[in-house]
Amino acid sequence: VYVGPSVTPYTEEGGGLFPSFRLYEKDGVYANSSHSILDHSTFILNLTKVDASKTPVWEKEYSAREAYSMTGLHPSDWADLIQRMETDDSLVQKYYTYRHHSVWYGECDSSCKKEMLCEMKTARSDDPSQCDHLSKREYEQFQKTQAAERNC
Repeated sequence: VYVGPSVTPYTEEGGGLFPSFRLYEKDGVYANSSHSILDHSTFILNLTKVDASKTPVWEKEYSAREAYSMTGLHPSDWADLIQRMETDDSLVQKYYTYRHHSVWYGECDSSCKKEMLCEMKTARSDDPSQCDHLSKREYEQFQKTQAAERNC
């Protein structure tokens, strides 16, 4: 399931996200098309720049395939990305930055990394089998975070 970002700025504890939207590139309409998502590009409206220039300009933030050096966006490609992120902290930071629409939320430390990789591995926050790499305390914190987000 692909979910697009919000065009409404989100504020949490003094932070926020720039408005954004995503365009999906889909395998075309032709006989025997796979109808697969080939790539997606995210665009942001940098509110800091808008405040300074008084002119809204939507900017391409990133393309998933380019940013993460992916050959496609199939489940196996995302699994490969997760594996690479387990040992590549610069890739983790890139993902974390784009996840927050290029608003600086600081470095993604080891606890942040573990939670983020768990979120990427499973869509079920109550299923610890995909998050065996997390300690019990970190997994419980992850569950609390997921529950709080569902209640928003």
